Amino acid sequence: MATRVKIALIYFGAVIIALLMAEAYYAGVFNFGTPIKNLKADVKVISGKNIQGHKILGYAPSANSSYLINKYYGDSLLYKYSQTIDKYGLRKNQSPDSSSWANAALFFGDSFTFGEGVEDHETSSSIFQNKSHGKFKAINYAYIGYGPHQTLALLENNLEKKPLSGLKPQVGILQIIPDHVFRVADKSGWDFFGPEYKISEKTNKLVYNGAFNNNITGKIKSFFFRSHLVKNIFYRNRKYSYDDVELLAKVVKESYQIFNERYGNKFYVILWQLKESESDLYSQILTQLCKLGVPVIEIKDILPDYSPNSSKYIIQFDNHPNKYTHKLLGEYLYELVQK
Repeated sequence: MATRVKIALIYFGAVIIALLMAEAYYAGVFNFGTPIKNLKADVKVISGKNIQGHKILGYAPSANSSYLINKYYGDSLLYKYSQTIDKYGLRKNQSPDSSSWANAALFFGDSFTFGEGVEDHETSSSIFQNKSHGKFKAINYAYIGYGPHQTLALLENNLEKKPLSGLKPQVGILQIIPDHVFRVADKSGWDFFGPEYKISEKTNKLVYNGAFNNNITGKIKSFFFRSHLVKNIFYRNRKYSYDDVELLAKVVKESYQIFNERYGNKFYVILWQLKESESDLYSQILTQLCKLGVPVIEIKDILPDYSPNSSKYIIQFDNHPNKYTHKLLGEYLYELVQK
């Protein structure tokens, strides 16, 4: 009996050591074989507080805060930039205020719209606002890691109204990427308390289903996803289904309808394809959106040479739009609205 216990303990110890070594490898501690380089951000809070929980959106930046962010790929600094969050908890446009504002342009989305990697005055919303010369106030409702489900929850709960301060929205802009298929289906690996939507089997309509997880399961998942090993296994093995693509399309469609019914104006959807391996998923998303009657602007319509020259527009290793791309997007969107 004692021998069996010893053998069991040896096996158990070996498993623990193997798991710890795998964790250290995927964390980039060891350099044997092919070194693992992870993207990591060093966030320094200059004023206010860091990210906070949100009862509707899952999480959100803290109001009246500012941050300095250094983003690394392995040990190499990719970029550094600052973020300023206004009194409404939204990314601030560093452009002159104007007493002549009567109209608003509402920007929705994730880090692409929020402006991960660029300064406050370099985001597409800031460029749009500056280009309008006082005609439009651009309001950036996006945040890092969000998906279209946050946009829909925001609109369903009228969260866009308070920052308007009496301005009339004339246009809404939502940027989406293929990864949003995973985000709306609770397969992101970080958005554990975000708003969940389901397609009803009885009516085939979209229904709100509360948060992705309750407080206990959400915290358990959050704990395990701190592990580099767990994240590596998860991202290597996650799959999407036709139902996930349909869910994304219906979430975008519902946001499109709410905006147009509420404000009677234009709502543009911009669809990105970041890499060739996403081509099939990209095509499925585009097909579903068109099937539901959602007008889509493909990124190749804005940046015709994007596919063969993506390095010109995207931050290396990080895959977020650089400041040059934000400038082109902001200018393109303003000219589009004027037509």
